[in-house]
Amino acid sequence: MLPDKKESFRLSYPRSLAYLALNSAFPFFWPPINRIKRRLLSPIAIKYIQISLTYECQCSCGHCGVSQYNKTNDKLTPKELFSAIDSLVKWGFGQIDFFGGEPLLDKNIYAYVRHASKKGIFTHLFTNGLLLSRENVHKLSGNGLSAISISFDSPDPATHDRNRNIPGIFEKALKGAEYCIQNKIKTIMSVYASESDILNGRTEQLVKLAEEKGFQFIRVLSPFKTGKFFSLNTPVYSKKAMRRLLDIAGDKEFVKLHGISNCYIPYKTVAYISPYGEVQPCSMVPLKFGSIRKEKLTSILVRMRKHPICNIKEHGCVMNTAYLKNNFFDKINIKEQAFPMPVEQLVFPPETNSPRQKE
Repeated sequence: MLPDKKESFRLSYPRSLAYLALNSAFPFFWPPINRIKRRLLSPIAIKYIQISLTYECQCSCGHCGVSQYNKTNDKLTPKELFSAIDSLVKWGFGQIDFFGGEPLLDKNIYAYVRHASKKGIFTHLFTNGLLLSRENVHKLSGNGLSAISISFDSPDPATHDRNRNIPGIFEKALKGAEYCIQNKIKTIMSVYASESDILNGRTEQLVKLAEEKGFQFIRVLSPFKTGKFFSLNTPVYSKKAMRRLLDIAGDKEFVKLHGISNCYIPYKTVAYISPYGEVQPCSMVPLKFGSIRKEKLTSILVRMRKHPICNIKEHGCVMNTAYLKNNFFDKINIKEQAFPMPVEQLVFPPETNSPRQKE
């Protein structure tokens, strides 16, 4: 469920004072105090920032959303990332999602998780699961990781391995999930579901597998018109597939549909920082509004959230909307463009002209 649009995501004055006092008295990593800080920050925990540590990955997935992004050696330094984490609560973010590529390829991930956790920030990591050894999971847990999302493409190990181009990754990811659950990390199965996956029963089988293995819940993602799917003409589901997916989800809180009926961007609850400091509406939207190396994040956010692209009211992921088709895909040559591209290279109509659904 998406938050109320009118929600301000601000802490009450008593909560703010309590958090500041606690953070001043206990500025170090101590799990019992960290949990109290996180509880105090819970009103803004729904507002989260995605930070990609690297675009490097061991896999080569057919649906990768960041595969077309530029990759350079000029990544944010640990000092820059620690500084960004220090400012998250001040910027109004109660949660940080560590993205990639594969974030576990960054040897500093444990230090970043610890640094954020000691401030009471809810830490969430997205991974292909290949590096979730017993030792690594124990280190993540010991440094305060709150939640982890592990990707699965198929209930069939051979199909999953083939899609990711790594033999044995299915079993390693499943074993890694077991270690996470044992270490009391909130463990989420993240599933990419194509039309055929839904209609042929593979998505439902993954839901059952997640239930059997003790995952906290399963997050189902639809095809987004981005990355390797830039060329898709109709990334949305047919009515038949959508009905089937809604039947699978039912009234279960266990199954969460992501970017299918709604998008978080118009609710102003998400922002994304690339490995190079570029700020985008989310990891799937290849338009950059500035860099935290050149400008304060707050200034970039104010400008970005006023932009028409962050105020689209069509259903589903903004990348799948008619508005982006008319004002992005129909105006550029995808094959010749370097991503993410500066938003200034495109001329969007005023926000009032963006396609909207009646509320």
